Amino acid sequence: MLNLLLSFLVACTPADAPVTTTPPAVPVPPPVDDAKVNEVLAKLTADDLAVKAEALREFPTVTVDEVKRWKSRSPKAAPKFINTRTSVHAEVVTDMADNVTAVLVQWGYVADDWLFFEEAIIATGDFRATVTFNNPRRDNGSGKIWEYANLVLKEVSDPALFFPGLTLPAVTAEKMTAPAKVTIRFEGREFYKDYEMKPWEKDSIKAGLVLAKEPPTREDALAALSIPESTAPTTP
Repeated sequence: MLNLLLSFLVACTPADAPVTTTPPAVPVPPPVDDAKVNEVLAKLTADDLAVKAEALREFPTVTVDEVKRWKSRSPKAAPKFINTRTSVHAEVVTDMADNVTAVLVQWGYVADDWLFFEEAIIATGDFRATVTFNNPRRDNGSGKIWEYANLVLKEVSDPALFFPGLTLPAVTAEKMTAPAKVTIRFEGREFYKDYEMKPWEKDSIKAGLVLAKEPPTREDALAALSIPESTAPTTP
């Protein structure tokens, strides 16, 4: 009799009847120790400042502008004047307390005839990149001409923050520090001139890249502690 009842119940149950299941438990992340996060952030910041202080030593030649209250710093091997010789290297601007406010890559072309360059090609190995300049400056005297432009070296993660003719992305500048041959082609209106970067110029850009890095953030500290940013509450 019992078997007949069970058979009847099975036969009357729809084949597509929903099956009730218990959803899996969502793991709850452990609470974030803000004191520990702040401790790690302080350590990252101290390390960052130490590395940048060492990088700043690559720019020992200092020119002080007492009126505008800032300093211009150049590598020891940099041309004394913009019209001395062709060069592509980094320069640093700081406030009077030596806090870096800008890292520039200076592109200077010196010759006996005009080139009127408005862009340059960076070539090393299989890498090629074209950079443009916003109104390069030009002058002449004593039988020489000189043309030059500056680009601000920046860590550009958001394309909206990259301004052609004004900024040089760090990812492009890194290619200019390659141990292999790096050629800079100054593209003029009718002609071009190739220039091979010197080791000291590469070193200056390498140091400039360090100085241009953004300081550590809370997100960096969380990453160092292997805490997903999405699960970490923000300290009010």
